[in-house]
Amino acid sequence: MLNTLFARFTRTGEPEADRRREARKAAPGGTVEIDGRAYPIVNWSYSGFLAESYAGDRKAGDRVDITFTVEPGDGRAFAFACKAMMVRVDPEARKLVGAFAEMDAATRAKLSRYFD
Repeated sequence: MLNTLFARFTRTGEPEADRRREARKAAPGGTVEIDGRAYPIVNWSYSGFLAESYAGDRKAGDRVDITFTVEPGDGRAFAFACKAMMVRVDPEARKLVGAFAEMDAATRAKLSRYFD
């Protein structure tokens, strides 16, 4: 009940579903490869991603090497390799949230330009 009373609302009067620091982009056709397996990306931002169909054994707090690829269909395909920290792993829903943890400066700059 309290979360209903104190929920944030959008200008349309609907409860706000997502309160992240950064806007997220959909990632149709995007994948994140972890431990040699590729998982579809639901959405992503400058700082991280949400993947689905995760069947691995990683836990929150693990730092892993990933290969991240998005192909939005607008001619702006984007791929890079980096380290990511697993933020949330939900084995029941088969979802994985990761934060980009380590990447070279050129990739970070390219990522920044992608979101501008």
